[in-house]
Amino acid sequence: MTTPLAKQHAILSANQLQRLDDRPPVVHLRSFAQERLQISKALFEDKSLLEEVILDNGMLVGPVVAIGQPGDLLPPLGVARDYVPAEAWKVHVTRWIDEAQLIVIAVGPSPGLAWEATILQKRGLLAKSIFVIPPLPQRQLGKMWSPFIGHFISGPLTVRAAALYAQPFQF
Repeated sequence: MTTPLAKQHAILSANQLQRLDDRPPVVHLRSFAQERLQISKALFEDKSLLEEVILDNGMLVGPVVAIGQPGDLLPPLGVARDYVPAEAWKVHVTRWIDEAQLIVIAVGPSPGLAWEATILQKRGLLAKSIFVIPPLPQRQLGKMWSPFIGHFISGPLTVRAAALYAQPFQF
């Protein structure tokens, strides 16, 4: 029987996965604070990590990749990650989103995530982006969503990206 720790040691990095799978990547952008967010996919179904749902569906399209959280001793099970120096992550993400066939953004309170959303808009990549709004109480959503949108939208909202709202017991 393989232990979770053994599985973590066997995980491919995003770079290794992309060498094995030459399809354009599915880039998963998220706040590190929400990395282990659980959702209910359907009524009476066990909860899953949001990342698992993105991985299960995204890998049908291409290799699912993300930047690893600095300080991780081992990569968590799930999306393939690259761990890059703090000064290099923006270049790494920009290259990925330019190559991506799909970009999945789990909306959250993070200056880095706000920067990524701004870059998506500036580079004209919102049409291949899906914004996933986590299943949080309405008040928390408002506190999180308004500043996030404010970082990259000025004037009327003209985003062509799809938005997915995951309510409890529904995905």
